[in-house]
Amino acid sequence: MTKQSVLVRDVVGFGFLYAQLAATFWLVPDWSPAHIGEPVYLAALANVVTAAAITAIRLSGRRGSDAERLVLAVFLAGMPLIYLSSWLLAPQPGWLAGELVGTALFAALAFIGWRRSIWVLAFGIAAHGLAWDLWHYDHATFIPNWYALGCLITDVSLGIYVALQAPFFASSVGARALGGSASDQAASRLILPSPSSSAR
Repeated sequence: MTKQSVLVRDVVGFGFLYAQLAATFWLVPDWSPAHIGEPVYLAALANVVTAAAITAIRLSGRRGSDAERLVLAVFLAGMPLIYLSSWLLAPQPGWLAGELVGTALFAALAFIGWRRSIWVLAFGIAAHGLAWDLWHYDHATFIPNWYALGCLITDVSLGIYVALQAPFFASSVGARALGGSASDQAASRLILPSPSSSAR
């Protein structure tokens, strides 16, 4: 893969990552501390933390690291918990079974993606938006529409970021630490200068 193609993947991927953050800030109706205990507002804050963590990991020179994979897996596993928590605060008949099944399904995808395939994480994150968020939008009374829409935008954008970065991840967790393939190890090098290289 050429430096130019890697740079394009970075520019487009981070463009989606930060564009969805802008959408989040615009869609959240009220950022006042009075909402800090509400699941949907905690999720909005978690989105900011996730983007910041990904950025920090990448700036440290660890492209395709196990740490970044873990952040993405936690993000995927945590998203359906927001819906389940919101249902517990304002139950709507006929939805609990679906919430439990969805929580288990996305947790399984997160675990498989973390341990085995970054593509499962890319698929799972995007699928949560295109399936789960759309299913709830304008149907579930326990989730505000602004959140379902914002989560959809975030999921699809982050799914695109992960898909663009997928070739740089090792085949499974720990593969690079165990001396993985040459292509796995080469993939970890950033186009952006790492702190050690910039000091030279």
